[in-house]
Amino acid sequence: MRDDLTQLVDWWRVRKAFFDRAQDPTWETELKTYHVARPYIDMIKRQAERECCTITEIVNRALQQFFASETAVDRHD
Repeated sequence: MRDDLTQLVDWWRVRKAFFDRAQDPTWETELKTYHVARPYIDMIKRQAERECCTITEIVNRALQQFFASETAVDRHD
């Protein structure tokens, strides 16, 4: 049960950080069209349903993780 609670707290912290950042005007969303492999589209939809959140939230989180190292490098320049 401790592992479940730890996962829940981790999920909550990530979600809270996402919403805190979403209040920042520089992180305002914009509609763009990108080609994405069909399996990823299905995975994104399923994950959003599992977490009861938006597809935008899932995509932004994935991009944030992907660019995390690049963002860290940018901050040091």
